[in-house]
Amino acid sequence: MSTRSYWRMTVLVCAAGVAAAVPFAADPIAADERQAGARQAAPPASRGASLKPLTDAASLAQGRALYEGQTYMCANCHRPDLGGLVGPNLVDDFWTSGCSVTDVMTATEKGFPARGMMPFGSGKPMTSQQLHQLASYILSKRGSAPANAKTHDPARDKPCK
Repeated sequence: MSTRSYWRMTVLVCAAGVAAAVPFAADPIAADERQAGARQAAPPASRGASLKPLTDAASLAQGRALYEGQTYMCANCHRPDLGGLVGPNLVDDFWTSGCSVTDVMTATEKGFPARGMMPFGSGKPMTSQQLHQLASYILSKRGSAPANAKTHDPARDKPCK
């Protein structure tokens, strides 16, 4: 990934050729940690902590289509096998902002703009049902151990319980 700062914007370009212009953050790691803390402290009211991952084949297939499609660009930065490229590994046991379906939905919805992930990946909103399907698909792949997966960042990532 290359990063170039222009005036008050940062342009991020990942190896897959995806570019995003995001507001400049003097300390992007601290900004993302503040965002993660806010997400964990106040999940959207429409989702309760008791929300469970979907497990039916149709929902997981729709989640996979959302993940692999070009509308939201998930696979471009997290790899088609979810092993992480510019974005983090989504199948290991170390996550930045929580490991529950609600945590994954909230992180997707809010994004990590200081690190180049726009809300919903591309900035185009998803419905609550699509978010639930996408998060369920991601969680269904946890532990799949793809080859050459990106290692976690011990300074940032926390173990899932």
